[in-house]
Amino acid sequence: MIRNRILGISNLVAACQCLLTLLVFWCWVALYLAFIPGSDGTDLTVYAGYSVLLIIGLFLDSVHRDAASVPFPVQRPSIIRQIPLAFRRMAIAIGFLFFVLVLGKDRALSRVFFCSFIPVFYVLLLITGHYLPGIFSRSFFRGRHGERMILVGSPERAAAVRDWLFAKQEYGFRTVGILTDDLDFTNPWPKVLGSPSCLDAVVEEHGITQVILLQPPEATSGFAALRETIYRRGVRLMILNNLDEQLHHPVFAFEDDGLKFFTLHQEPLENPFSRLLKRAIDVAIALPAVCIVLPVVAAFVKILQIVQSPGPLLYRQTRSGIQNRCFQIMKFRTMHPGNHEQAKQATERDSRIYAAGRMLRRFSVDELPQFINVLFGEMSVVGPRPHLVEHNHRFAELLSEYHIRSFVKPGITGLAQVRRFRGEIMRRADIASRLESDLVYVENWSLILDCSIILRTFWQVLFPPATAR
Repeated sequence: MIRNRILGISNLVAACQCLLTLLVFWCWVALYLAFIPGSDGTDLTVYAGYSVLLIIGLFLDSVHRDAASVPFPVQRPSIIRQIPLAFRRMAIAIGFLFFVLVLGKDRALSRVFFCSFIPVFYVLLLITGHYLPGIFSRSFFRGRHGERMILVGSPERAAAVRDWLFAKQEYGFRTVGILTDDLDFTNPWPKVLGSPSCLDAVVEEHGITQVILLQPPEATSGFAALRETIYRRGVRLMILNNLDEQLHHPVFAFEDDGLKFFTLHQEPLENPFSRLLKRAIDVAIALPAVCIVLPVVAAFVKILQIVQSPGPLLYRQTRSGIQNRCFQIMKFRTMHPGNHEQAKQATERDSRIYAAGRMLRRFSVDELPQFINVLFGEMSVVGPRPHLVEHNHRFAELLSEYHIRSFVKPGITGLAQVRRFRGEIMRRADIASRLESDLVYVENWSLILDCSIILRTFWQVLFPPATAR
C-alpha cells in the first residue's frame, strides 16, 4: 500500500509536469511570435510536433525513474536535492528532441526560441519537482484518507525505523503506538499500548487500519492469533524484513519461474553478455600487449638478467584462479635462480631479488607476461589478484568470506591495487582491506568500473605507491 502511494505521487507529478510543459511551451511560442522580429512565418504545426517530442522525453524519464526514492526520503526533501533530478529530466527531454531533430535534419526550430526555452523548462521542472509532491500528498492523504498504524515487536527495532515512519507521514501514515512484550526498554518510541495479545482491543479502540510487524512471523510469538485478528478486523499487514540483520550481511531477493529466493551477493558477471563484453575488452588489451609490447620488454629484461642474475626469463608459479582452480601464472623472473622459498612473501629488502628486479617489481614490469594468461582465459585484465594456494588457505582461515573473491577471474590489476592495498601482507587488517575491495568489485562490476581501474593502474605504474615491491 505504501509503495503504491509513492508510485502514485510520482506518476501524478510526472503527468502534471507534462501538462505544464505543454502550457509553458505554447506560452513561450506566443511570446516568441510577439517580440522576436522575423518570426511571423513560424509553422505552428511543426512546433506542435516539438512539444510532443518534449512530452515523450519526459515520459521516457519517468519510465526509468526509481519512483520509490523521489518524493519524500527519510531526510526531508529540499530544493537543493531537486537540482540534479530536474537537470536529468531536462537533459533527457531536450536530448530526445535534439536527437530527433538531428535524425530528421530538421532546421525549422528557431535557435533563439530553443536556447531561451531551455532555462525556463529547467526552472519549471525544478519548482514542480520540489512542491508538487507535498501538494498532492496533502490533497490525497489527509483527513479520512489517513492511515493509523501500530507496530508489533521490539522497541529497539521501532527506534531503527523511526525516521522512515516520520517520512511516511507525508503519505498519510500516522504511527499510533507499539505492542511489545519487551517492557524493560527505556523511553520506548512510540508509546507502548500493551502486548501483542492486546491487538484486537487496540485496533478497535484506536481505529487502527494498518499493522507493521517489526520482524518475520517466525520470530513473533502468537503470530497465528495476530493474523486471525488482522483478517477479522480488515486491517492491512506489513512485515519488516530483517534477514540482513540476522545473517549479518545484505540480502538480495529475486524470483525465478514462480519461486522466490534470497541471495547474499549480487554478481553482475553472471550475466553472459557482461562476461562476453569483459572478455572482449581483455582480448582487445592483451593481444597488442603480447604481440607488440611484450617482445620489446622481454629483450630488455633478458639483458638485465644476463648482467645481474643469469637464468630463465620467465617465472611460473601455481596460483588460485576462478572457483579456486589452479593455473600457472607467468611473470618476468625478478629473483635469483634456485629460490626454494616460493611461498614466502617478498619483503622490502629481500635478498632473493636482484637489483634490477626491484625496479621491475616497483613499476610492475614483471607482471607484463600475465597478458598471456589473459589470452589463455585464465586471468582477466581487471579482477582480484591471484594468490598462492598456501596463502589462500591461510587467508580463508582468517576471513570467512575470503573465497567469494574467486567468483570471478583473477586480474592483473584490481580495485584493491588501485586503492593502494598491495605489497607484503603483515597483519590481518592488510588482507581484510584487500578482501573488502575485491568483494566490492565482485558485487558491483561494470564496464565503467573496469575502465576506471585500468586508467588508475596506468597512473600507479608511472607513480608507484610506497607499498609497491
